[in-house]
Amino acid sequence: LYNVNNGQKTDDNADRLYIDIEIQLTAKQLPFEEDSFGADYDENALYEGEVTPDMVVDAFNNGGTLTLSEDMDVSRELSSMVTPASDLVLDLNGHTLKLGGTIDTPNGVSITIKNGTLDMSVLGNTDLMLKGDVTIDNATIKVYYFEHLPAFMNPDGTGTMVITNSTIEVLDKNVPITFGKGSDTTISGSTFTGKIKVDAGATLNIVDGTFNQTGLTADQFAQYVSEGSTLTDNGDGNFTVALTIDEG
Repeated sequence: LYNVNNGQKTDDNADRLYIDIEIQLTAKQLPFEEDSFGADYDENALYEGEVTPDMVVDAFNNGGTLTLSEDMDVSRELSSMVTPASDLVLDLNGHTLKLGGTIDTPNGVSITIKNGTLDMSVLGNTDLMLKGDVTIDNATIKVYYFEHLPAFMNPDGTGTMVITNSTIEVLDKNVPITFGKGSDTTISGSTFTGKIKVDAGATLNIVDGTFNQTGLTADQFAQYVSEGSTLTDNGDGNFTVALTIDEG
């Protein structure tokens, strides 16, 4: 806070105007820079919002909210099964995150994946085993296996999954995308590539989207299409579902 007249009054005894200027500067030294504190005193400092591989690993182990600040490859750091201890929100923020292992969320632990690409195809034999509530929004996921199995560890387990405006590609075409017993899944505006398997006791509701290489007949697939949506059979297990527009 700065007084442009050092607190003095004007000739008519009025206060001078104040100018309030706030500037925040965030910077780090480049490796070749040096000052009176040395060349490396801030080598571990982070820009505001910067995310490191260690922070990604911590989030996948312990849960929390993580917003990616750049494309990142942690396929070596996360090359085996990882089980978040609590709810995980992964905002890819327009970036690509590469993982090399399996994400296994237990019953009662939710996961949200949104706004970018999760590429789990780097090392092969990767799996999404999601047993709690799942939200996938505006995301692309490449994985070898994709399973929503809320009753896998708990016979009475239930879990909802909502997939919106996303692309799911299962790279091992011999293994189906599995919607397990106790799951309740709604898909809209999304593209799936891979076989589909719906276990007894599971609910799958398809509002609209494109589904390729499902391994299902039109009659089998039709039972999962939402009321009010229209199914188009493109042949060879490929289908398009469109939300019917009521022009009345």
